[in-house]
Formats: sequence, structure tokens, C-alpha cells
Amino acid sequence: MSGPATSCGDGADSFMLSNECFVVAVWDASGRGEVAAPDALLVRAGLHSLLGANPDIVSAVFALNRVLFRRARAMLPWPFVRGFFGLVNPGSHTLRYISCGHDTAMLFRGPSGHVHLPHNSPLLGISEAADLTVDTVQVKRGDTLVIVSDGVTDARPLCSQTEFFGTTRVSSFFRLQQTGYVADASRLIEHAVTFADGALDDDAAALILRFD
Repeated sequence: MSGPATSCGDGADSFMLSNECFVVAVWDASGRGEVAAPDALLVRAGLHSLLGANPDIVSAVFALNRVLFRRARAMLPWPFVRGFFGLVNPGSHTLRYISCGHDTAMLFRGPSGHVHLPHNSPLLGISEAADLTVDTVQVKRGDTLVIVSDGVTDARPLCSQTEFFGTTRVSSFFRLQQTGYVADASRLIEHAVTFADGALDDDAAALILRFD
């Protein structure tokens, strides 16, 4: 997993709850750097606080949406957060997730193939009455979850306006690495930085979680 510095608008986090379920999340607050950092930090703190009190990913994301919406009403331009929020249940071998406008979450099924986990819900902070949808997928030993923010997929060389790092390079890079999930997430971001000639146009975060 690779997360943000305090001046970054993207975040990644994973932590275990008291019921032994595991939270995975990657999010991207609108804007960049110090402008976006408060909302990014609010999401991190909110996840830990809400899920620590009630290990229900649905209730937690609904609450985050309400807080972000009420915070946004006094701000221009209107801020929002896109993100992937999941709860892994080792007992039932399931991943329940809400993907709020987040396009790049992939579940690798062993060495041969992977499936995309498409977004199923609107951005957080846009509407207090947003209709958030939960999807559930089965996971098994050997599967790996790879999630990146669009700061990674939108990386592009200085000489090009049309060539992006994209999901294909995320997939190819992951298959070449697979050493340790923390190191792989950091290397993935570093690879995108190199591809973009040393500087990304946006904040970036990545999370890699293997199911052992």
C-alpha cells in the first residue's frame, strides 16, 4: 500500500477491524496538494472512526458522503471525493465494496487473468441523498486486489497529450513485480512518475492486497 503525505489529496489505507474483517480504501479528493489534503485526511479519519464503532462499510460511506456534502456547501469550486471502499470478510471469502466514481480497481485471479471492479456509485459530496450501491465478489487464496487513483493512470510523458500510463500498464507492471505488496505499490507509483518524465500532473495513491 502507498498513501499520501499530509499535503496530498489522494489516500490509500488498509486496516483490520475488531471482527477480523479487513478494510481497503483508495480515494482522491478533488484538487491537488494542500488544497485537497483536508478532504483526503477527513476521509481517512472518518473511516477509522466510523468503522471502529460500527463495522458496516455501507453506513460508513453514507456518513462520509453526508459530512463531505455539508462541508462542500460553503465552498467554490464544489469539492468532491472519488474512491473505492471495501470490506474483506475472511470467513465468507467475500469483498463487499462501494466504488464512488473510481475506475481502476482490479482483482487478479492467480497468474492468468483479472477482472475489473467497475464503479457503482456517484462521487462523494455531490448529493446528500446519493444512491450508493454495494457489490460483492468472491475472493480466494492467491487473488490480489490492485487499486490506483487516476494520478497513476493519467500519467503521461511531457512530449505527449494522448499517451497515458493507463490500466494496461498497471496490469503489466503488477505481473512483473509481485514481491511484496507495500513495495509493489510504491514501485508502481514510481514507475508512473518515470513514465511521466519525472513529475505527475496530479496526486497519486495505490494499494495492493494479496489474499493468502
